[in-house]
Amino acid sequence: MGHSRANERIKCPISGCHKELVNAAAALQHSAHHILHTPSKLSASEVCPLCFGPSSGCPPFLFRTNGNLQPRIPCLKYAPAANRDFPDNCVAFSAGPMKKSSANSPSTNRPIVCPECYPNLAADDHQPVDFVAASRKKQQASSRPAVWSYNMKAHWRRLHGSSTIPAGLESALVVTEAEAHALKSP
Repeated sequence: MGHSRANERIKCPISGCHKELVNAAAALQHSAHHILHTPSKLSASEVCPLCFGPSSGCPPFLFRTNGNLQPRIPCLKYAPAANRDFPDNCVAFSAGPMKKSSANSPSTNRPIVCPECYPNLAADDHQPVDFVAASRKKQQASSRPAVWSYNMKAHWRRLHGSSTIPAGLESALVVTEAEAHALKSP
C-alpha cells in the first residue's frame, strides 16, 4: 500500500457512521458498504472510495509496474504527497485481489479504464464488439486514466448516456449477491 499517514485513524465521514478507518485498504472496503447500501448519504454519485469526496478530486489511474497495470490513487487524505506525476507518492493497490471478492476483501471496486473516453487504453474485453484494438499504443502507455468500477455506471450516464455500455464492461461491473451481502454491514 502507498504512502499513508502513519498511525492516523480517520473516522468515516458519513453521517451516523462511527467506523474508524485505519488505512486506505480499510477505507476502500468500508466505502463499498456505503456506495452499495447507503448511496443517498454520499456527497456525489461518483465518489473517491478512500476519502468519500467527489472522485474528480482523487482520480484513479492504472500505472505499469513490472509489466503489470496497478491501481494508483492520488488521494491526499491517505497520501499527503500524492501527485499523479509521481505515482510512487500515490496510494497503491495490487490489481489482482481487487478483481475478486473474498472473505478478507469482499469489495471488487477497482479502477477500470473507460473504453469510451480512452478506447486505445481500455481493456480489449471492455470494448464494443466492433472495436479494432490499437494494441501498439496500448502497450506503450505506462499510465492510464481510470474510473472506479462502482462509479462506472454513473460516469457512463453522465458522459456517454447516448451509447450502450459494452457487454464485456457491463459484466466486469457486476456486483454479485454474495459481494453485496458481505458488504451489508459497515
